[in-house]
Amino acid sequence: MTRTAVFRGFAVVAGFAIALLMIANTSRAVWTDTTDATGIVGAGTVVLTDDDYATLPFVATNLKPGQTSTGCVAVTYSGSLAASVDLTSITVAANTSSDPRDLTPHVDLTVEHFGSADCTGASTTMTAASDTLDTYWGGSAPATASAWTPAGAPPATTQSYLVTVTVQSAAPNAAQGQDAAVTLLWTAQNT
Repeated sequence: MTRTAVFRGFAVVAGFAIALLMIANTSRAVWTDTTDATGIVGAGTVVLTDDDYATLPFVATNLKPGQTSTGCVAVTYSGSLAASVDLTSITVAANTSSDPRDLTPHVDLTVEHFGSADCTGASTTMTAASDTLDTYWGGSAPATASAWTPAGAPPATTQSYLVTVTVQSAAPNAAQGQDAAVTLLWTAQNT
């Protein structure tokens, strides 16, 4: 065999190999496929409102020793997520320019949590707070947790809280004419 014959044989074999690789690569491209999917990502909501528009449901003025005043706050949860709703803070502060610290130790505050949308019924779900106003001077968490857990999504869920203030019978003369602002804060947190 001559060198030319070997070279021709090698060239023929190399040509077949290249042709087979081209066919294989072309076939592989024919057998591919793709697909895609589009999703939507959205955040849920935690929405809490009350029926008194950020003020206490009453103005208890001109109270005398032994006198009681009440008011009802309806708290509504309308978020899309399940949540825990709780009375998380009570803050008592001066309402006028005078310091009401002669009054606040002698005024009892009770906040009762009802399982209904209004403050009616035979009994409360629980007492959420019960102490003197002085206890909550400057802000403090109630001693008793009163959480309720709405499931979220429509419909909205409403619970009510009966707020009662009583001037103690033994309030001193120094408490006359003083007043204090009481702020109740409810918090909703998704669960």
